Amino acid sequence: MNVEIKGLTDTQWFWLILCGALFLRLIYLWQIAAIPLFENLAGDGRAYDEWAQRIAAGDWLGKEVFYQAPLYPYFLGILQSVLKHDLWSIRLIQITLGAISCAWIFVVGRNLFSRDAGIASGLLLACNAPAIFFDGLIEKSALDLFLLSALLFLVFGINHRESWAKWLGAGAVLGLLGLSRENALILMPVIALSIWFYFPPQPLANRLRWLGLFVVGSLLVLVPVGFRNLSAGGNSNSRRPSSARISLSAITRVLTEPMARLETLFVKRNSKGRTPNAWLKGQRGVRSRRGRSFQLLVSSIA
Repeated sequence: MNVEIKGLTDTQWFWLILCGALFLRLIYLWQIAAIPLFENLAGDGRAYDEWAQRIAAGDWLGKEVFYQAPLYPYFLGILQSVLKHDLWSIRLIQITLGAISCAWIFVVGRNLFSRDAGIASGLLLACNAPAIFFDGLIEKSALDLFLLSALLFLVFGINHRESWAKWLGAGAVLGLLGLSRENALILMPVIALSIWFYFPPQPLANRLRWLGLFVVGSLLVLVPVGFRNLSAGGNSNSRRPSSARISLSAITRVLTEPMARLETLFVKRNSKGRTPNAWLKGQRGVRSRRGRSFQLLVSSIA
């Protein structure tokens, strides 16, 4: 049984979904504003924020190859150059982008499936708890959802097939998504196949032109970043950035120190002056050899 949702036009549904999604995200921001981690960032958020502060201070190109996806730190850096270190305003911009994504998904669902499916998709994303949570984080997932929604909107939501700007823009958006989430570049052949098979009534020349514009748009974004990394990294024999070496050293400590501490604790609590049994001695030797092997491996990589 098919049930049609009537009473509102598509334009009204678009704005209803957008405003509803924004309202829910504003409530969420208001609720978490008193949490200490709202202003005192930790983990990835702190790393992105420190990188963004260097960019806002004028270090736009940096001195080492990008060891992480660079788009979100540059997004933060541009915002901080205008808004200073106002994390509330930055989060407000992020939740606005998230709300726009919900409205775009409504349009994509309507065009690909049906009006009812589009409304349901937009409302589900607007009310989706993980989406609301990530929109409020100082973390690159906030941009991922927006860029993926923008890509789908450009390819399937806009009906101006002949527009060169549509396909060039779609390629550029995928390139930006790849600079935020590297594995998103796997979508390039997927989108290319959709261009080829989703519009079968179109002449072959049109589809080839759209495909070419899409690829060119992606390359316009990715190639300059590749040349920048090539310039910063020198030749293929250049050393890894210091941050990467620090990370490898941290991995060594994380994987070797806890076991040694647990072993010491076990001996203190259970031996009580007695010599550890043969099994424990054997295990200690095995772990010691494995730890030395792993440290040598990490040292050779770094």
